[in-house]
Amino acid sequence: MDIPAIRYPTSVRPRVCGLLARQIEDLAPLTLLHAPAGFGKTVATVHWARSMKEAADVHWVAAPEPGTGHEPSPLPGALWGRIAEALGGEVSRGALGSRLGGAGSLLSAAGSRLSADPRPWAADGRQQVGGHAREEVERLVHGLRRPTVLVLDDYHHVTSGDLDLGLARLLETNSLLHMVVLSRRFSALDGPLIGGRTSAVLVDERMLEFTEEEARALAELYGTDDFAQIEERRKQAHGWPVVMRSVVQQLAEGSTPKEITRVLARLGKQRFDTVPTASGRRAVLAIVLCPDASLETLAEMLETPYTELEAVLRELEELGIVQQSWWLDSPRYRCHAGLGDALGAMARHEFGPEAHAMRLKHAVELSRDKPIAAVAHLFEIGEHGAASRVFTRHFLELAVPGSGVMQLLRGLSDAVLYEYPVLAGALLLLETPEGDTPDERIEQLYQWLRARVRQQLRDGEHEPTPPLMALLAVAERMRGDDDAARRLSQHIESRLERTPEERWDAERFTAPLLYRALGLTGLVLGDPAMAERNYRRAFEVAGRFENLSTQARACEGLAATAAFSGDLLAAERALLRRDALLDGAVPHDRTATLDRTASLDRTASLDRTSQSERTSQGDRTAQGGHAERPLQRFSWAHDVLARMHIARERGRIGEAFEALQQFDAHPLKRVEQWPLLVVAEAQLRHLSDGAPSALEALERRRQEARGGFVATRYLRCVMEAHAARLHIALGNYAEAERLLDPLPAAHPDAAVTGALLHLFTNRYAAALDAAERTSERVAERSPALSEPQRALPRLRVENGLVTAAAHWGLGERERAIDCFAEAGELAERLGNHLLLACIPHETLAAIAAAAREAGRIDLTEAVDWIPPNIRAEAYESLTRAELRTLQSLATGQTVGQIARSLYITENTVKFHLKRIYRKLRASNRNEAVARAANMMLLPVRGGESR
Repeated sequence: MDIPAIRYPTSVRPRVCGLLARQIEDLAPLTLLHAPAGFGKTVATVHWARSMKEAADVHWVAAPEPGTGHEPSPLPGALWGRIAEALGGEVSRGALGSRLGGAGSLLSAAGSRLSADPRPWAADGRQQVGGHAREEVERLVHGLRRPTVLVLDDYHHVTSGDLDLGLARLLETNSLLHMVVLSRRFSALDGPLIGGRTSAVLVDERMLEFTEEEARALAELYGTDDFAQIEERRKQAHGWPVVMRSVVQQLAEGSTPKEITRVLARLGKQRFDTVPTASGRRAVLAIVLCPDASLETLAEMLETPYTELEAVLRELEELGIVQQSWWLDSPRYRCHAGLGDALGAMARHEFGPEAHAMRLKHAVELSRDKPIAAVAHLFEIGEHGAASRVFTRHFLELAVPGSGVMQLLRGLSDAVLYEYPVLAGALLLLETPEGDTPDERIEQLYQWLRARVRQQLRDGEHEPTPPLMALLAVAERMRGDDDAARRLSQHIESRLERTPEERWDAERFTAPLLYRALGLTGLVLGDPAMAERNYRRAFEVAGRFENLSTQARACEGLAATAAFSGDLLAAERALLRRDALLDGAVPHDRTATLDRTASLDRTASLDRTSQSERTSQGDRTAQGGHAERPLQRFSWAHDVLARMHIARERGRIGEAFEALQQFDAHPLKRVEQWPLLVVAEAQLRHLSDGAPSALEALERRRQEARGGFVATRYLRCVMEAHAARLHIALGNYAEAERLLDPLPAAHPDAAVTGALLHLFTNRYAAALDAAERTSERVAERSPALSEPQRALPRLRVENGLVTAAAHWGLGERERAIDCFAEAGELAERLGNHLLLACIPHETLAAIAAAAREAGRIDLTEAVDWIPPNIRAEAYESLTRAELRTLQSLATGQTVGQIARSLYITENTVKFHLKRIYRKLRASNRNEAVARAANMMLLPVRGGESR
């Protein structure tokens, strides 16, 4: 059969042609196109086939359809006959006629239809005739001397296990043979044909959807330029080709938008009328009413046996009316986007008063895996109480900026928000970082939330109170009241601990969420023990109910907590555990705890394939459609924080910057733990580009976060202390001191950084005294450090290194080696050797060598591995007079001009310059100015010194 003609104007789509092959050399042995009717697979293949005619022999074979006077069983045999005719022409037809006797008349000159006389296909002769045709095809394929393409159209009519296997083996006979198979359903291709040894390319309906560029090309072909209208319709219909052609045709004929809407409604009705059975039409309307309904829910709603409904839905898929997706092992169905609006009124009329109850039942069931869609349905039908319960169970999935939930909440009346404080709290959480929400509205939402929590506490209500208190704790943190947030969190934790065993089933959704909220509270308030404790509890409670997604989120929280604390091996193990959960490698175990990860290799490297790549690959299912990975990236901030720290320590800078790209995909100001991310980026840029780049990034990110979540006091101190460290690395000790002065002396990061400043300015006794005081503070039971033995091990390492370096500077060699060995052993247990870089590198190398000689610990290799950009040098501080002289020098003034501008003698200027050159280790004024600029000792643009 020749390549069929196209009955209407249509544009060539190079993108779709490229999915098959741009050159015959690139064509896979087997290319499979599966899509429902109306997706343009035949048209696209016709365009492609025509482009290949010069490079290959292209034969189009239309599979025989049932209902042409024959039973379904002989159809595969008839296909072999058609293939033989296509490959051999008249000569082959004659040969077949002589070999098949009376059956040869079936292969008429037209070759595209079976004879209406069924007698040659009597029971005894069916397989025999098909077998002769197959033998002839095999003989012809063996003799191919030129690239040959067989296009098998409407393959779903004839597919069978034997036919699939025969075609798969045929492809192995001659490498010059290629097949392009078109089918309306994936199940037609899920057998030996696709499972054989021959490589295959799969093209599905999503790949056939019109892009914006393709829609424009089609419009130009029809002579219309209303691209805005076309693009709007394209998005509404998800690029469905049959709708796009209808829209463009109507615009070319001068139709108005309303007329086009009516035409599309008629098109939808026409498509609906193609459904042959009443049960099928009723199923379509139920799906219109309840998009993404599961097979189980539809069977219950329609009171139809499961297997019978499954067959009906398969037929609807082939007609292109219904689309299937997968969630775990459960299929979900929705009407194609181009038809939903057209059939909505019909669906509501069909089910009448039952429609509301159907939608409510569907939304509750949908909330298990698609809570955002469920909430939208519940708001639409006015079921705010049910929506509030969904928020309580899935708060962290719903209260996500950019998910569309804020727009849904903004559409609620004040009366509804006051009546359902969880909804008010969610809106408060989403509105606060926006920056454009009036302060009065933020205060109003806060007061409503606070009033309802107090009311419920007075009324003695149990279940709703902990979630509301958690929301209020977040609100208090956002308002800067860290103490109130801490008290509320401790109260929630206490109440959860007192939860009776018999209530755990009722708390299966809320308890893990609350534990995770408490974990985040501990992280941002500087209580890593609280963070770890509650993330572990979230993991364990979720494990009791086999909730893998919540366990994965808890693992990410644990990884972030460990990474911030400096325990990179623990962070790595948590992420490996998370990945195992996501990949389904961890069996369900109600008694599982995270301690089982101890069996993992402590030195195992993380999979370099990003989670977004893994989830985007998806799993093809045998039943059709595309499998959705149910456990995708949840807590991007936790994941990025942990991965950046781990990759930086392992020397995988490219991987660390890949994680950093998430900053651009998610507004930083909408993340409560943004200061931790900013510090992590500064550490990465310090390693890759130097301290000036790190300081620039730190300041830029702080500006980006303005107007969003207010950093807690603890995290503000962490950021300021890190900025001071970067200035110490540059030798700008005056600026470091200025940044440290306002910070509370009890803050661990500020205390260790203060000790470092003493060390770098050669005040060894002061450094030793500060380090000893810091060590005592770390061991105190303060509100921020409830479990001292677990408090920020990275600071214990750094404090121990400061102590060692101070003893070394004071000539106390043995004490220095002892302190260094203790700190080094802890760094090794953490898998975090970059912590060694905090003290001057020259001193570090000397102590490491001495410790090795003494047989205490050998870290010389780790010290030598420290990248140059973060190797610290100790510079002698410049006096104020020297700084003024240096700043005048940088303007290009001569010695005389400097003397006159500073009202000092030229000899004094020369004295200052000599000391400046020595302190900056420069040999001339150009080197001194360049080094001072790098050390940020010179005024920035605008005249103020940094």
